Amino acid sequence: ALGNNKPIVGVIEADKDKGGATVQELRDEYRRSAANAPDIPATEDVLARIFEQEPVLWLRGHDYQVVSLKEIALRVLKHLPYYISNPSELDRGLKLKGELSSFRFPRL
Repeated sequence: ALGNNKPIVGVIEADKDKGGATVQELRDEYRRSAANAPDIPATEDVLARIFEQEPVLWLRGHDYQVVSLKEIALRVLKHLPYYISNPSELDRGLKLKGELSSFRFPRL
């Protein structure tokens, strides 16, 4: 992805019990790993590219996973030739069958 300038969609696990980490923890882990592997490209260049966009937060629970998956899909679709030429097609986001819609309580 880096060498061919392909889009990168970062995803971060929110749950520490499932291996989750903060962006800073992931950056630190990469730096430690890269220090032991001389064939890895310049560390700060790689990190800048990986974290060019804020990573998608992966949340557990069906409805939250749907939100995370939609964000991942939108980020990928934005790089496809059709949507590069027709970006307004994605302005309303994505809607999945059976998905909960937004709701607003009526004023009392």
